Amino acid sequence: MNAVVVGGGIAGLVAARELALRGTSVTLLESAERVGGMVHAVRLAGIDVDAGAEAYATRTPLVRELCAELGLAVAEPSGRSHVWWPDRGALPLARGFLGIPAGLDDAALAALGPEELERARADETAPVGDLGSTVADLVTARLGPAVLERLVAPLTRGVHGLAPENMPAEQFAPGLAEDTRRLGSLLRAVAERAGTGHAVEQPLGGMHQLVTALKTSLRASGVDVRTESRVAAIRRRSGNWVLEVPGGEAEARTVVLATPARVTARLLRPQGIRFTPPRTSVTRNLLLALRHPGLAVEPIGSGALLGARPEGMVARSVTHYSAKWPWARRDRVEVFRVALPPEGEPELAHVLGDLSRILGLELGPEHVVDSHQVTWTEMPRVIHPPEREELIASVRRLEGLTVAGAWLAGNGLAAVVASAKEATA
Repeated sequence: MNAVVVGGGIAGLVAARELALRGTSVTLLESAERVGGMVHAVRLAGIDVDAGAEAYATRTPLVRELCAELGLAVAEPSGRSHVWWPDRGALPLARGFLGIPAGLDDAALAALGPEELERARADETAPVGDLGSTVADLVTARLGPAVLERLVAPLTRGVHGLAPENMPAEQFAPGLAEDTRRLGSLLRAVAERAGTGHAVEQPLGGMHQLVTALKTSLRASGVDVRTESRVAAIRRRSGNWVLEVPGGEAEARTVVLATPARVTARLLRPQGIRFTPPRTSVTRNLLLALRHPGLAVEPIGSGALLGARPEGMVARSVTHYSAKWPWARRDRVEVFRVALPPEGEPELAHVLGDLSRILGLELGPEHVVDSHQVTWTEMPRVIHPPEREELIASVRRLEGLTVAGAWLAGNGLAAVVASAKEATA
């Protein structure tokens, strides 16, 4: 039996590995010049720094188990994230879930006034009524608008790129509303799922180590990995799938489309399956290697989201990468990732000015050891659940063809790995 996996991002790499481990002869076709998709590193001051995803969520064991299978040690983050306010400075981010605290003793609640804190305290005793349908509805109903705006919204906007009003609770916090009703409190529901461990971790040395290990595993299993191999079309012939590739055709009994939504839509259209791909977005990050004595004290811990952005400030969030992941600290050089607006390319001096204000330090060009700007032009958004179910049902009618990917299953490595395993089950 043979199979072709189209797409060499994490979904495609995991799908190819799953098939190969069962003895299937696998070819992986990737249109770009490298595999890994948005898990990729750039060299910065002699350090390989994650340019895309830097960690995975630990709420499911899938990625951690994959790392163990591949022989990768994992690292837990160091330090604590903060929310930076122009008038308050950096305040700790809540230890909980989606910026929702797990209890009223969380230091993040210093962002609330006395009356706002009392409103949040009512969650412990007030009857559970209508919780709405979005993350914003749920938080406002139980903890009040101040918790939503000062604790939750900075995280959802900075991490997910979405306002909590635009985040369906069952998609971004599955089961949280049900747990709130069961326990009679959102705080208790968050505490129950928060546990005692870290919410994220990464392979020691960076997320890109996962791509390296997967490539090694595929080579050992005899998978034929071909880059710069765009699939122009697929069609049926004598019970097999035929793929038009550079220089000819590839034929397989099984095909997994682990491709971006727009590519999947193009390849499925001739099979009579039509769907509207979800919109994509643009993300820019400036990676900085800095040497300044004031950075050793980690003034914003592992990083800061912005609670409010003053006029003229281009920085949207700051990760002190080498504080969060201490393995990346070398020769008194500190590594930062600064999220920038999707449009335009601000001058380095402008970004350093923003960073100086957020960190409370004076940073100038003389403190810059190295810099690198990274732009991702097709950040996937997730297809709406009803469309997803309809699409999956349609694809199931095509024998030997499955689909996988972040746009289908949800952003985050855990969702992507689950999608790949489901597509090859």
